Amino acid sequence: MLKIIKQMIIFLYGEDDFSSNEKLRQIKNKFKKNNPEAISVVFDFNEKEFVINEFKNIIDTDGLFSVKKNVILRNIFSDGSKDDQDEILDFLKSKKNIFSDNNLYLVVWEKSNPRKNNKLFKFLLNNSKFKEFIKKQGLQLEKWIEKSLTESNLQIQKNAIKELILYSSGNMWQLSNEIKKLKNYKNKGEVISVEDIEKIVSVGSEANIFETVEALLQGNKKHALQLLHNQLDQDSDPFYILSMYVYQFRNLLKIANLCSRGINNQYEIAKLAKIHPFVVQKGIQQVQAISLLQLKNIYKKLEQIDESAKTGKADIKLLLDRLVVSV
Repeated sequence: MLKIIKQMIIFLYGEDDFSSNEKLRQIKNKFKKNNPEAISVVFDFNEKEFVINEFKNIIDTDGLFSVKKNVILRNIFSDGSKDDQDEILDFLKSKKNIFSDNNLYLVVWEKSNPRKNNKLFKFLLNNSKFKEFIKKQGLQLEKWIEKSLTESNLQIQKNAIKELILYSSGNMWQLSNEIKKLKNYKNKGEVISVEDIEKIVSVGSEANIFETVEALLQGNKKHALQLLHNQLDQDSDPFYILSMYVYQFRNLLKIANLCSRGINNQYEIAKLAKIHPFVVQKGIQQVQAISLLQLKNIYKKLEQIDESAKTGKADIKLLLDRLVVSV
């Protein structure tokens, strides 16, 4: 178990950004509980206004009466430039006292896996208390779902677990949301069935992307458009819907690429692509209805939509409509 320790940088990273985010939340809460008068500051490279000098200043600042500081640095690898990373690296190397400062807890959080040859990554591995969060899949993911429900005194059928994973494509963020719905729906001591999953997760989901993607791949644009509008009418965040489209098609691309190389065993694909076998099984069926080139083109369109929407060049709802019509 990762513990907050003195005189140490904490580094959390890996593909399972849900679990690493939960760990970050626990660290923040524990720090606040143990140090109610302390300062807590978050610097996120995902935010356009991020200024490295502000990060440096908060690290350097020491008043007459020293106060404890919990400084969190997010997404330096995924959203920071090489120059940003080099500047942070040089700064950390120059601050020898950072490892002996009892008033400073520096946490570096990264939502993905940095390149192994990245200099800042190497530095953090050698100079921090680090933990990699590997994406849960297979039996490990099933046990996590079961444990999450038993904590609320609920049981779940094995087939219902598989159904839940299938509808969420193994996405931990979506799984967590669906588990919350199931906890609210069922009484303590009850057993969650496949029928419950179909009623609460499939039909009641705010963003049933899986069914929409399947309709798109089958060429049923009318049904796909209807599903999209249903999701938007339910006040689902259009940016969340877009992110789930990206997630689904990224998985399909991984599966299609491996199939094109002659790898057709679902368990081998699951291991190589780091996707749950049940999701792979469905994905293999889906990619047979579309070419690898078509999948790549759709994924490219999704990237273009993401860029246009975030920069305000076009309305995201209109862009999603156009995507469905153009596929």
